[in-house]
Amino acid sequence: MPHTLLYILVAATVCVAACSLFLLYRKTEAMRRNNQKLRAVVDSQKNFAFLVDRDFEVQETNYYAYVRPVNEGPRVLGNVLRCKNANVTGRCGEAEACKMCPVRFVINKSFDRRADFDQLEACMEVDGPDGKVVDVDVQLEGRFVSLDNQDHIVVNVRDVTRQNGADRPKILFVSEDVQLFDKVRQSLSQEFRVLDADTPHQALHRMLMASRYQFYAVLTDEDFYNRYDIVTRMLVENTQLSVYVFGSQERGHSEGHVQFLRAGIEGQELLKVLVGKKHVERN
Repeated sequence: MPHTLLYILVAATVCVAACSLFLLYRKTEAMRRNNQKLRAVVDSQKNFAFLVDRDFEVQETNYYAYVRPVNEGPRVLGNVLRCKNANVTGRCGEAEACKMCPVRFVINKSFDRRADFDQLEACMEVDGPDGKVVDVDVQLEGRFVSLDNQDHIVVNVRDVTRQNGADRPKILFVSEDVQLFDKVRQSLSQEFRVLDADTPHQALHRMLMASRYQFYAVLTDEDFYNRYDIVTRMLVENTQLSVYVFGSQERGHSEGHVQFLRAGIEGQELLKVLVGKKHVERN
């Protein structure tokens, strides 16, 4: 009798274990199928999505559903996107130009504030598949998330190089001052698309192609304006495009189509200046 009871207990235990394993298998398969469906949704998006941590390391992305990895380099955001500066130094964030990168600045600030960001546009120089450097314009937004008690941001990147900007006029911003860029971007984002160029090559290329890019105006600082005044004057004469220069003077003044603004101008005042130009043109 004791042996019979033991056999029954063993058999019951085996049955319970088998049922538990079967249920676990069913649950695991359901999770796997759900993950496949979610992955299919993410990989089918037109925009690129990157889950990045505080060190800009890419944890997950749909980028490789469209672009084949070139090498086994660092999985840092700039390297994955083939940013020229990241590829030159070997790692995103180590180049001298990275200190003036508006993308890194805004993402870092989002981590510090544990907040989202949107309407960030920038010019990038990326290494193309043929090894040649290609100019692209990108639009980014970020969503802050906490995973396993670790801060992350989902960065969505959209290529807007060919977008004509009919929804909002485009402004080209040229300066190494990333804090000034962020101030201008946030002040004007409701009325304008502020496109940043953080290198002279990017800026001059877009200024010389101002008609193609359909820029509404150019905002820059005294440093860039003084270094490239010949190109700027040529741009103004040929396209009648307005140029606004942030300077150190207490009061702004104008020289033809070039208007000088106080570097400390408040956001609302700056918005009034640019919106006022729109009203003048309409009338």
